[in-house]
Amino acid sequence: MTCRALRVLALAASLAIAGGAAFADAPPDAGPNGGQTGAGEGQGQTKDKDKDKDKQPAPQHPCGGSMTLPLVLLGGLMLMIMMSSRGKKKQQAKHNEMLSGLKKGDKVRTIGGILGSVVEVRDDEVVLRIDDNANTRMRVVRRAIAGQVIDGKKDDEDAR
Repeated sequence: MTCRALRVLALAASLAIAGGAAFADAPPDAGPNGGQTGAGEGQGQTKDKDKDKDKQPAPQHPCGGSMTLPLVLLGGLMLMIMMSSRGKKKQQAKHNEMLSGLKKGDKVRTIGGILGSVVEVRDDEVVLRIDDNANTRMRVVRRAIAGQVIDGKKDDEDAR
């Protein structure tokens, strides 16, 4: 059966149960008063029935299953998202710290793969010397620095 058919059946069953809830505890041959004959008799029985009406079964998924599995999956997904964003924030903070600590003479690598040494650090840009023989210089945006190069090796931040 499809989920829609199950929903229709569940709706029909709930309507049938709601319509016959007053007669649920009465014997099958009882009348519309649930077996009560007089006004004074059975008043204690109606109070017990009212207590039973308050007890309802736990809500279930419309297709017949419980809501436990979807809630567990949703919780797991939220946990994975939080853990992945935490690592990214930590890495971004480390990169910002490296950029703020740049000074003249540091050897760096840009996001384009260009290696050079820092000649001058300005507010939002860095001047790099990329060729010592020809004294070639290049201005790059500070965010374009991917990491520091230490003795021909990449900084541990870039060794992912």
